Order: sequence, then structure tokens, then C-alpha cells
Amino acid sequence: MKKIWMVLLALLLAAGLVMMGCGDGDEKDDPPPPPETFDLVLGDNFEYGEGYQGLIDATRYITGKINEGDEFTLEIEFTTSRDLEDDIEIGLVDRDSSRDWWYALSWNDDEDIEMKQILLADINGKTVSKTFTITALDSALNNSFTSNSIVFQTKGQGNQGTANSGVEGPVTLKFTKFTFSRVGEEPNPGNGGGTETELTVGSEGTGGFHIRDDELALVQAALEVPGSYLKFFINVPEDAGAGNGWGVVSIGGWNPESHSTGINAPNPLTKPTDFTAEVLLTDIAVDDAIPVDSNGLIINPSNGVVITKIVLFVP
Repeated sequence: MKKIWMVLLALLLAAGLVMMGCGDGDEKDDPPPPPETFDLVLGDNFEYGEGYQGLIDATRYITGKINEGDEFTLEIEFTTSRDLEDDIEIGLVDRDSSRDWWYALSWNDDEDIEMKQILLADINGKTVSKTFTITALDSALNNSFTSNSIVFQTKGQGNQGTANSGVEGPVTLKFTKFTFSRVGEEPNPGNGGGTETELTVGSEGTGGFHIRDDELALVQAALEVPGSYLKFFINVPEDAGAGNGWGVVSIGGWNPESHSTGINAPNPLTKPTDFTAEVLLTDIAVDDAIPVDSNGLIINPSNGVVITKIVLFVP
């Protein structure tokens, strides 16, 4: 399978060189650095935790993945959209399914190693300006967003175990500065390499579409490379039949020998909205293969939900 992947990769590179030769000679611009100014919504997480939570992709700011012993510098400046009820906690986490969806990389409750904290007294009614050094106690499984997440969370009044039960509701952190860098590495280097291939987006809505033919072969071959994933760019219009956002897109599941992997929208779901989601190929695979029917890998968005782009990333 690895030989197939190398052959396909060589063909893609060759095709890319031909296309470059037919262009106007302009060099391709480097990808822009990740933003320092943005809003992060801490959504209701009472179904699984004690408050509100938001996640940031660490791989947008560092080369490769988080490794045990790495030290990172986090510089932040922000205000909040409302007063909080408790401190803010910050840490690094691997959310891979093989690690039960939540594996701390920078704190350990059993060893009294805590998450970084911003005290409530320094938050409400103020501009928060902090610099932290965060040490990785363990390594991420791969270099996906799923396995390299920066979590911001805060506790509040609500019913633990019940979704969307927070009394005060989600809060937005309005960042005017956000930098995250590995000590000894230049900030904002990009995603550290890898191959990105944009796949064909088929018909939308109920009934879905397939990844097939040459593109399916690429996905099958990429399964041999640890950390490979599909990144979905998803639009949920105002009139989409997306319910509460759970399972707005399902992958596989019509073939009796496969299972369905779901993509959930941000919680709580506010329509219209656009978001991205990464799905590791190992989460899709059944018996070490990508599940397909007679036409290929099934991608099935909820009624009215639009997949605007799908990218295959191979480290």
C-alpha cells in the first residue's frame, strides 16, 4: 500500500510541476500566518463537564505535533463578552478516540500538575494580558487538530450531564493578541509540512455523495500514513435541517460492513454558521480499510447542510 501511495504522490507532484510550467510565472504566495486577532466562543459543555469550553488548533502555530518535554510560550490578550462565574483554565489536550476523546497533555491531576489559570479577579471588566510557559507531559498521537488542541475552559452554574443547561450561556473571548510558539522555534511557521489535496465536492443535501475513483485511492493509500485526516469545510444555512448540530455530516454507514462516523457542529449551534472539522482516517476505517459501497466512500450531510470543501491531509 505504501508503494501505491508513493506512486500516486509522484504522479500528483508531476502534475503539479506541469501545471506550474503552464502558468504565468508568478510564484505561489506563502500561506498567511495564523491570526492573532479573533473571537473564541466557549460553548456549553455541561453534557460532559462543568461549564464552558473552546478549542484552538495548536498545529496552526507550531511545526509538527506536540511532543513530550516540549515547552511552549503562550501570549494572550483578550476581553470577555460577559462576566464569568469562575477562573479560566488553559491546557493542551489530545481528543483522539483511542484516548477516550480527552487525554491531558500538559496537566496531571494525579500528580497535582494543574492547568494554567487566569483568576476571576483578573478577568471581569478588564483586558486580560498574560504570558504562560506550558510544558508537554506527554506526546500527541499525530499532528491533527484533534490531537493537538489548546483548550480554554471555565466553570459555571448548570446541570452537569445535561446539554445546553448553562444558566449564563456561552461566552466569547475576544482576542486582540494570541501567539503560541515552541521554545526555540520561530513563531507562526505554518503546519510543518505534509501534503494537502483538495477533493471533489459532489451533490449536497440528503442523499450525500461519494469520494470515488482516483481520489478514493488516495484516501485509501493515506490510511497507511499515521495522522492522515480529511478536513471538512461546512456551511449550515439558516433553513438547514441540522437539529441541535449533532451528526450534521455522516461518513460511511450505508454499507452493512461499515460504521458511520459523525461530524458535530459547534455547540450550541447558531444558524447560519460556517465551521471546519477534521476526521482522522483511522476513525473512519473498518478492519484497516476505508469502508466503501459500490460507488466509493459515502459522505452524507444533513438536509440543507453544505460541504464547501474537503481536503485530504497526509503528514
